[in-house]
Amino acid sequence: MKNFNNTMETQFQYFGFISYSRKDIKAATFLQNNIEHFRYDKRITSSKIHLADKKYLRPIFLDRTDLIVDEREFSIELNQNLERSKYLIVLCTESSAISKYVADEINHFLKTHNDDYSLIIPVLLGSDIKAILPMQLQKPAFLERNLPNMNNENRDGSNEEWWENGVQQCISYMLDIPFPLIARRYQKEKSRALKITLIWVCIIAILFAGISVLSFYSLQKAKESENNAKNLAVFEKSIFPLSLVFGYVDNFLVHIAKSKPSSAIILILPKDYSELDQAKKVRMYKNFLINNEFNIQEEITTQTQAGQRGRNILRILPKENEAFKCDVYIDFASTVTAFKGVIDYKKKNSTYYQNVDVDEIIENYSKTFEEQIVSYMESVKDDDELIFSPSEQLFFATTPEEFGVLLDSMVAK
Repeated sequence: MKNFNNTMETQFQYFGFISYSRKDIKAATFLQNNIEHFRYDKRITSSKIHLADKKYLRPIFLDRTDLIVDEREFSIELNQNLERSKYLIVLCTESSAISKYVADEINHFLKTHNDDYSLIIPVLLGSDIKAILPMQLQKPAFLERNLPNMNNENRDGSNEEWWENGVQQCISYMLDIPFPLIARRYQKEKSRALKITLIWVCIIAILFAGISVLSFYSLQKAKESENNAKNLAVFEKSIFPLSLVFGYVDNFLVHIAKSKPSSAIILILPKDYSELDQAKKVRMYKNFLINNEFNIQEEITTQTQAGQRGRNILRILPKENEAFKCDVYIDFASTVTAFKGVIDYKKKNSTYYQNVDVDEIIENYSKTFEEQIVSYMESVKDDDELIFSPSEQLFFATTPEEFGVLLDSMVAK
């Protein structure tokens, strides 16, 4: 029988082997997927820990996904893969506690790993630890230890949140890294994955929109397709503003958050087509401020993430004998002037858009732009780069009246 006593860790084919009851396949698959998609930090991972993959904590063996189809009995292959695994991850439930297969896997793992119980990681999925731990693990070393816990019984939060909590605790033990560091990196990677997904969705959607446009114009040579044009218009109203959101947040708001972390920013969005004239809109709001006895101070931001590119924003100074709760800035989101170019093009080249109210389009664009900025910022608010809360420090207005109400709410009482 192959034994790993005094064997170099680099010889392990699998970083972990998941032992479980068939009734718990959903949780076992969740464990495997989430451990294998964890990007470990080489800077804080011990050089003594050798991993087959250069970025991710993989492979983790699960019989449902990793067994080879051949003439051998499956128990023989399972035993071989147990021998090739550094850790045994036991998903502990009432079903696995009485499972002969789980018991056999624990026994074989101990036999081939020099009876080293420190290489076994029980992951709890039940509240009564004595009822869910297999007999071989009913030892003080486990009963008195803080074990990874996926159980959500009588605790706040969703099942997925507590399953993720158990995964993070399991990874913390396997890499010998404090749990808070693992939890922080796990959530950061989760936000990163969401951001990448949003970007890809946007790219695919824009490509799809482009293909749809080309198809539409090709078909139009033979016959105008009013229904296709309407569907494209509805789809584009959501996608087009999103394509501007990433640049505005990453290249401007993140910079403002770093340089002015305690400030409030009021973002002025156009309410109709006429307000796409940026210079006219700036003059209108400056006059509004002056007529209402506010003072203004123009500032030029320094370097943004996109490079050496300045941007003018206005700092609003309170009325005499008043004070704001924090520094207040107004930004006119020059990026949304792209709305005008798109609408002008569509009015000229699309039969459908020739009969559409452009003010209604601008109103929809502005509303979508606002919703998508808040949603995107909420998804990355725990990143190190973004250090203010969109719900508490970012405000939107489309009319001077709305703008005035916001200013009044920021006066210190």
